[in-house]
Amino acid sequence: MLRTELMVNESSRRQARQWLVVGSLLIAMILVAGPTFGVYGVFFTPLLKDFHLTRAQVSTLSGTLFLAMGLNAPITGWLLDRIEAGVIAVAGALISIAAFILAARAHALGTLLVAHMLMGVGVNAACNITTPYVVANWFGARRGTALGVAFMGLALGPMAMTILANHLVSAVGWRGGYFVLAIPMIVIVLPVQIAFIRSRPPWEVESPAMAGHGTSVPGAAGFEVAQALATRSFWLIVLTNFFFAFATISLSVHIIPYLISIGFKPASAALAMGITFGFSSPGNVFFGWLGDKVRSRIALSASAASIAAAVVLLMGASHVAALAAFVVIYGVAHQGPAFMVPLTIAESLGLKRFGSLSGLIGLITTLGGSLGPVAAGRLFDATGSYRAPLTMFAISLALSAVLPLGCVPFEQQAVAALQPACAAR
Repeated sequence: MLRTELMVNESSRRQARQWLVVGSLLIAMILVAGPTFGVYGVFFTPLLKDFHLTRAQVSTLSGTLFLAMGLNAPITGWLLDRIEAGVIAVAGALISIAAFILAARAHALGTLLVAHMLMGVGVNAACNITTPYVVANWFGARRGTALGVAFMGLALGPMAMTILANHLVSAVGWRGGYFVLAIPMIVIVLPVQIAFIRSRPPWEVESPAMAGHGTSVPGAAGFEVAQALATRSFWLIVLTNFFFAFATISLSVHIIPYLISIGFKPASAALAMGITFGFSSPGNVFFGWLGDKVRSRIALSASAASIAAAVVLLMGASHVAALAAFVVIYGVAHQGPAFMVPLTIAESLGLKRFGSLSGLIGLITTLGGSLGPVAAGRLFDATGSYRAPLTMFAISLALSAVLPLGCVPFEQQAVAALQPACAAR
């Protein structure tokens, strides 16, 4: 009886520690990823005026941020497989802090470009790559729900920080705004990361034989990078993420211009976009929960299919009912693949080189995110309508819904690999 009670208490303590880690990751998402992704539009016009730049020149800042994230992703992933995640997360927060302070002191476009490059590197290490890595190692059965909760910060952060940044620009100017946004990273994010972020739970005992090789935890099974590259699942995940990024990054750029082009006022179009993001938080929790109930690849397929359906509705957005349905469905589903892809990596390729494989896939995702807006712009220029770009997005998302269904769980692949060896004996 006493032994059973002790086991229950230990289990409760472990669960509490797991959710403290998730809470820490959520805080970093809100306070680091939030200002990184959420204040660009607020600072756009002040930078345009103060630096006497063109819109194209100011737009290079977001391009630099996204490019830095993509190019840095494999490096961050590789480091996570070899260095304690807490060290990587703290380093990312420090880089982000330095980037915002540098932006606040910038007097030339070149300095701003360097600051945004550092923001891309910092947010990867503090949030984007580290969060799925840590959750994958800390959770098993409830991994999807945990990651969905952590990724709520990707919706809550930009929403809250956009409002805050707007007030800061009015009160202390854009320079003061950049500087003040760095303060919560210093006083909240850094202490929380130092206290709670670890690669793996302390109750998982390291195997001396594996120490120092990035595969220290018994049960951290999975493919080496070279082995993963030879699997069908890896390339299906790559293509899934490519087509998802191709469509959704483009949509984030073109939804408001599209709504304006069909007769909506700019304020109404912006409001619709804001409400869309408001549905992201419950949507992330829902798809995380779904990922725990069914295979991750099934939940990934469902989220991508929902986004594709939403884009079809967007084509009829001149009718208020269609626009309302788009706002709800797209809002709930559009961030799902962002964290369902890491779960599918863990499910199909294992955890042994999860960081490195996530980074490689993130690099290729950047290509899709970079090509999509350009392709959409050229299609609009050629046709004078958003019909062709929206059709392209729907097809791209339909592909990202079908492709993950071909992925095979790592356990099945491992068993299949053992069968010929056993037969040979």
